[in-house]
Amino acid sequence: MWSHYADQHQGVCLKFSTLADPLKRSQQVKYDDLFPTLSAAKIVHDETVRNRGSWMLQKAECWEYECEWRVLDFRRGKGVRKIPRTSVAGVILGCRASQATEDRFRALLRHRAAKLYRAELDKHRFQIHVRELQK
Repeated sequence: MWSHYADQHQGVCLKFSTLADPLKRSQQVKYDDLFPTLSAAKIVHDETVRNRGSWMLQKAECWEYECEWRVLDFRRGKGVRKIPRTSVAGVILGCRASQATEDRFRALLRHRAAKLYRAELDKHRFQIHVRELQK
């Protein structure tokens, strides 16, 4: 994930609490190399099938390492949703994030409940460890 979405480990990852809307309605993505079976008639005429949206919660198995969760909002449709500031539980700095980035987030989080973390590469394995920093 860091290589794809966080500028080669120089960016940040936000950690969210799922206790409040819209994140409390998040659903885990399923991974399968077969396309989901869809029936246009069922999607149009069966509200249960339409609102469950299982076909929108599937990706190819090669993406399984992402452990993705999604929020589907059929009532309001597509678009951007506001997430309450109190839902931000933490900020994880990439292992190549600059000191300036760390200082900026340390200042932003100083008076908030959210925690600050830094990702670090394992010295012997293809793994990343996340450790909490003092604010």
